[in-house]
Amino acid sequence: MRLFGALADRLLLIGAILLAGAFPSFSTQYEQQLTASLRQAEQDIAPFQAIADRHHDGSLDALIAHHRQSPDPTFYEEGDAIEALVISRASLRTAQADMAGSLLSDLRQIALSRHPTIRSNALRQFKPSFEYRSESLLFSLIAGLVLWFAVSGPCRWFFGRSRPYRRPAR
Repeated sequence: MRLFGALADRLLLIGAILLAGAFPSFSTQYEQQLTASLRQAEQDIAPFQAIADRHHDGSLDALIAHHRQSPDPTFYEEGDAIEALVISRASLRTAQADMAGSLLSDLRQIALSRHPTIRSNALRQFKPSFEYRSESLLFSLIAGLVLWFAVSGPCRWFFGRSRPYRRPAR
């Protein structure tokens, strides 16, 4: 039984390191999804920016205010739609800038993402790979050990450590 436990423990350690080792490639693929979403947001807002350039000295805020001053409910709601595009683009720009840091900051950014749709799309399309950069290798080792301790610690507490057989004293 101890052999099975030791084997399961080592397999858990290897699996945790491999799982953590796949994170750098996931981070890259998430960033690509984020960039594509930002490009789409830029394309969606481009016609409104052109109108703002022609009539409001390039100010999208002035264009939105102009829409909101209208008594026509459709025109007013267009102002809300334009504002939603502007807010989305700003949020995507911030998220993309936040992804320019270390793998640890990327992990925090992805975990606390304000764009769960992008994260779920990236997970759905994820193609695991293992990067051999020093930062990636160090991250996978440290994160894998942390993950292993986080899982194996409670398991050891729950199942208890088996003690080696000792002969009774004579």
